[in-house]
Amino acid sequence: MRLCRQTARSLMTNLLPAMRNLQNALNVASIEGKIKVSTVHSMAVLKQSDPPSSGSFDPNIGDLLKGLLEFNKATGSPFAINPYPFFAYQSDPRPDTLAFCLFQPNSGRFDAGVFCRHFPNEVTDVCGVDAIRAALNALGFKEVEIVIAGKQGGLIRGDSNEVGPSIENARSL
Repeated sequence: MRLCRQTARSLMTNLLPAMRNLQNALNVASIEGKIKVSTVHSMAVLKQSDPPSSGSFDPNIGDLLKGLLEFNKATGSPFAINPYPFFAYQSDPRPDTLAFCLFQPNSGRFDAGVFCRHFPNEVTDVCGVDAIRAALNALGFKEVEIVIAGKQGGLIRGDSNEVGPSIENARSL
């Protein structure tokens, strides 16, 4: 299960105890440290992601995230994300946003918070890692590693309300 705004809160509250149970089982089997217990999060855990330096977590799930992050810190497990650049494009369907999400040439985006320009060849920015890092740092979890869990591509065919999905755009990723 992943933690996101659409997940029922009753399910969310069971996630950390389940992770602790798994960790305890690993400890009993004397293999703690060899296997890391974590969960994958959608980018919906962020309230703010643009510019990346302003990244912040959704306060509605802040208490749950804090518990998970304390677990990550204590066990050395990563904060795993499934970034979908196309969702950023869906919320901001300008041509330069699509080019940015597809790693195509564009002018980049200036982030006044760090006084630099982010370019599409920086997978950390396109995939939201910089915004996640800023959000983790703001909560005091600078040492928690971020891992991209694997899903990051674009959509080949979308729903009627989705902007930009096509075979060509998916192929370019």
